[in-house]
Amino acid sequence: MTDPRRFLERALRMELLAPGAEDVALGWISAAEREGRELDLGRELIAKGYLDSMAVQIVDEESSGRVADGDTVLSFESGGGSSMPETRMLSAGVPAAPEVPVRYEPGQLLGRGGMGVVHSAFDRELEREVAVKSLAPTARRYRRRFLAEARLTARLDHPHIVPVHDLGVDPESGGPLLVMKRVRGSSLHAVLERARALGPEAPGESPREALSRLLHAFVKICDAVSFAHIEGILHSDLKPANEIHGHFGEVFVMDWGLAKAAQSDLDKDLGSDPAPPPDSTPDATRPGEILGTPGYMSPEQARGEIASIGPATDVYSLGAILYHVLALSGPIEPGTWDQAVLHARSGIFRPPSECSEAP
Repeated sequence: MTDPRRFLERALRMELLAPGAEDVALGWISAAEREGRELDLGRELIAKGYLDSMAVQIVDEESSGRVADGDTVLSFESGGGSSMPETRMLSAGVPAAPEVPVRYEPGQLLGRGGMGVVHSAFDRELEREVAVKSLAPTARRYRRRFLAEARLTARLDHPHIVPVHDLGVDPESGGPLLVMKRVRGSSLHAVLERARALGPEAPGESPREALSRLLHAFVKICDAVSFAHIEGILHSDLKPANEIHGHFGEVFVMDWGLAKAAQSDLDKDLGSDPAPPPDSTPDATRPGEILGTPGYMSPEQARGEIASIGPATDVYSLGAILYHVLALSGPIEPGTWDQAVLHARSGIFRPPSECSEAP
């Protein structure tokens, strides 16, 4: 287990922590040192929603020296022998706005997670803004998962799944870049937090109207997930933070980084080279490994039962999201990572009547 202060230092340097997390983490560390107990800071930050599981894994590896900024990364070509559009990738160290092809003019940082960094860019040929996602320098070992996300998302041509415009390669590092639709709006998580804070006094909208709007958006999310299942693809990390509500009624399911497809399809997506065996693939999900968010994951996912994960896993997560929409609070009581996983494994959650903060 990584030393908590070292973990915090690395997470801050990589700018992965959500706002307010540093003060909370320092409080936990001080309390643990006073009480003479061990603290798994990464798990606690996940349980409170300050980090995702992929980010914790990357920080742990970087802290232990298993991932180097200068690691060689995979380069690849499109079919027919023609190279993909040349794109300049992030330099080693702290992520900065990527220098994308001449066609794209780099813009501001939009967000970051455990595996990727997203910046805005301006498409000079079509005169529109786009979003460019790249691998974080410390996440280059996840290039296969990144490519799988790009190819799987590109397959999902649906009104409520963010469209993929392009896939490029940096000629210097060989790292992939994913060009997507630029979505303007707020995550469902942010929408629900505002609804909880404002309650029935939200200006211009009654509680019934607000609930109707949220339920209508939730149906769009279900439509998108249903389409993905028909295409043989599982999202595997559905939660309010991965659903974006646009300013004009648009709803998008985002972040397909943990998406799953049939193994034969995944190998085909990643190219003609055979994939390494499961026990040697660094970004493969192994039995017993937990990837996702405990507050919204199914019991089989929380137990790491990879063979049991299927469409019902996503449906369970949709149910947890609906619970949050109706109660304005998640189904699992806030606590430590271990407590959250324990509840998720057993399927134990609070009755909505005991925790509802909805007006």
